[in-house]
Amino acid sequence: MDKNTKQRHVDWCNLTLKDNLYYLNDENEPFTGNYYVYFDNGQLGEKGEIKNGSNNGRFTIWDEKGVKLLEGGYKGGKKHGKVMLFYKTG
Repeated sequence: MDKNTKQRHVDWCNLTLKDNLYYLNDENEPFTGNYYVYFDNGQLGEKGEIKNGSNNGRFTIWDEKGVKLLEGGYKGGKKHGKVMLFYKTG
């Protein structure tokens, strides 16, 4: 995320996909900031970054108990770089 960009943090359910870009509900400009997805038990399930409406930057996914499952990245809305999978067995 650009150092000059104000960081915004939203729950994933508050974003809408229009024309392949993410918007914060009821806003006209594509969203820039961090998103979060939570399980029903309140545990964080995913976090990632969006810039100008497209996935851009790192994302991480956890299971319902908080165990990290996956880390990866996006650049300009496309998967970029390595994706690391984490196994419960080590």
